Amino acid sequence: MTTATLIESDRPGNGLAKRLRRAERAMRLRAFLLVLPLLLFVIVAFVLPIGQMLFRSIDNTAPCRLIPATCLELQSWDGSGLPGEAVYASFARELAQLFIPFHRGSNGNSKSSDGAGLGLAIAERAFRLHGGTVTAANANGGGLTVTLELPMLRATRLSPSVRALVGT
Repeated sequence: MTTATLIESDRPGNGLAKRLRRAERAMRLRAFLLVLPLLLFVIVAFVLPIGQMLFRSIDNTAPCRLIPATCLELQSWDGSGLPGEAVYASFARELAQLFIPFHRGSNGNSKSSDGAGLGLAIAERAFRLHGGTVTAANANGGGLTVTLELPMLRATRLSPSVRALVGT
């Protein structure tokens, strides 16, 4: 075989070059298919939740559905300094409504929300009947803090079986 015949057989369009390109394409496809599950996991576990969080940080309608009177009061606030007393008073009224039986905010009639709006009302009444209190307040850093307080019982008022359980 001469050099001219080897060069002629390596030209594009000949069988060897086509098979080499096809094999390289198959290897790239195989490598992509091996990485695809990891790529989908990263997208589902990280990219989508972060994207949703960023979207909700810009456009979040939940507060205005849950505390509509406070949102109406906030519309008159210009954003400088602290909001006026009317905003805080409105928020305090809406926070106090947590303990009203069957009250679940303005979205309480929604089929998608769970519960009947009785949990905090029942807890507040039970604690009040036992001389305690239930209060709700904003938590530092966001969220809600519900404080349950019961007075200490003196051991003299406890029955002997309860004293044995408590260890006094």
